[in-house]
Amino acid sequence: MEDAFSEFSIKLVGVSFDNEDGTSRQDILRECKKYENVFLTREYDNQHDKYAISVGLEDGNIIGYIPKGDIRLARHIDQGFGTESWISKLIGKPNVVQRLFGLGNGKKIGCVIMIRKLSSDLAISRMNQYHTENREIEDLIRKAKKLEKENLTKSINLYKESIVKIIQFDTKNSHSKFYRFSKIPVNRLTLLLEKNKDIKEALDFIEWYEEYNDANELYSTDYNALEKRKVRLGKKRKKNN
Repeated sequence: MEDAFSEFSIKLVGVSFDNEDGTSRQDILRECKKYENVFLTREYDNQHDKYAISVGLEDGNIIGYIPKGDIRLARHIDQGFGTESWISKLIGKPNVVQRLFGLGNGKKIGCVIMIRKLSSDLAISRMNQYHTENREIEDLIRKAKKLEKENLTKSINLYKESIVKIIQFDTKNSHSKFYRFSKIPVNRLTLLLEKNKDIKEALDFIEWYEEYNDANELYSTDYNALEKRKVRLGKKRKKNN
């Protein structure tokens, strides 16, 4: 049995574009009605937004998208939790009188939807299932961080071990990676490798991460530090060669 636990509204983007089959989203919206049910679909292969969520009608026609980068909603769906959603407002849609006199037909129509997040027994069961493994990874990362000044080599090895466990966790099945809450400690690891003058290995780990499909992306501060380190290490490698 599913229970609602949060509800919020979102104004859709991309409502003025056409769909791949050539249908006009504006034409579709002109036929839509307030309180009409809509359906959220994750687009994992979307090149413009890793967390893309399309919004469509029961017949499959897309009317727009959730604004770019909504990580929380994307992860909610990825983890198997359900949603209910419906049109709460059609902005700029001509009323009965306007339609009668042919007014307002050229005006762009916007759309606001209401989303209700739902919990599910299956998703909660999965979260409980992966709880222990998440804790083990967190413990490794915590131990590695404490040893950074005291024992550089051991700290590096613990960070590497945690990354191996993260990869194993992520590849357990098609949905497991969405239940990992630990960030990959590639920033801390490559920082220590740089201190230890392991330039090539540090660069290898950075390049590996760039190719890794990380469902739980780094914080922007870690990502920026990694980008700067890559440039710095590249210069050091050239100098050494």
